Amino acid sequence: MDSSSTAAPATIADAVGIAQPLTQTPPYPLHRTVWECAAVITGVGLIVFALPLGSPGYLALCVAASAVAAAYGAYGIWRVPGTPRRWGLIGNPRHAEGIAYGFGFAALMTALGVVPVAVGRSLLNHPPLAFPPLYSLWCIVQAFVFFSLFLRNLTDRMPKWGAVTLTAVVFGLSHYPFTQMVLITGGAAFVWGYIFATSRVLWFAFLPHLLLGYVLLS
Repeated sequence: MDSSSTAAPATIADAVGIAQPLTQTPPYPLHRTVWECAAVITGVGLIVFALPLGSPGYLALCVAASAVAAAYGAYGIWRVPGTPRRWGLIGNPRHAEGIAYGFGFAALMTALGVVPVAVGRSLLNHPPLAFPPLYSLWCIVQAFVFFSLFLRNLTDRMPKWGAVTLTAVVFGLSHYPFTQMVLITGGAAFVWGYIFATSRVLWFAFLPHLLLGYVLLS
């Protein structure tokens, strides 16, 4: 007789056919939540009080923020379990309904927003779009910083609508001192934030931002 057919089960659960629980991702550390939110608030504070959009120092701030965000993102993916899914870089099958809803809402927002944005861009005071490829990279950095880090942390600590609203305010202030830009981007970020909070997929917030931004600034 084959000895493998009579081998004893490894555990009692195996003997009675009970499925083993999946390994749970450890809770996101509180100190990371604090540092991530504090870094975002500090960066926006620098824009409002020292290096406003359009100033010579703003570009240096963007370069530094992009380098730090890229390094931190790489470190998180490599060293912190569950961060790609937490940050919305990949979807979660358990949020399939939210993913479908987020995709549809992002597509609808983009389609409905193209014409009003194209018509209104001549009336809006905004800085010129000098380097479109760099703008694409900056959109990724903004989406990661404001949604993957700031908003995602807030949704752990407060109701979704409050988290989305606060994120929209901070996002709008990052376009200071162009008042119209602050108001418009804050309103848009409210929708993008809702899409992210619902779908937990970063790209559904990033792509409308990128496409409508090109239409507005080109």
